[in-house]
Amino acid sequence: MIRQGWIDHGDGVSMVGQCALVGVSRATVYAHQKPKMVDESDLLLNCLIDEEYTRHPFYGSRKMVIFLKGLGHRQPQAGTTPDARDGVGWHGTGAKHQQSAS
Repeated sequence: MIRQGWIDHGDGVSMVGQCALVGVSRATVYAHQKPKMVDESDLLLNCLIDEEYTRHPFYGSRKMVIFLKGLGHRQPQAGTTPDARDGVGWHGTGAKHQQSAS
């Protein structure tokens, strides 16, 4: 059996810990992962953002949210998107933290 097959991505033990226990490089494990399936709505959002950013490269995330809302796209609720770190969609648009008055 190949040692990379021993690594379980959904296990409670971290990937770093599993690789250290088995004696496998993390780079080897990550290189053999299957690519994630891309959602059609994410592709559409990426295309719209790319086109608008090409027309207006000075737009930031807030202006891009206004643009997408104008097209009828809703911003997902915080914490509902599983791929929050892959650069897709509405990133940088979360609610601002309020400071307590003291």
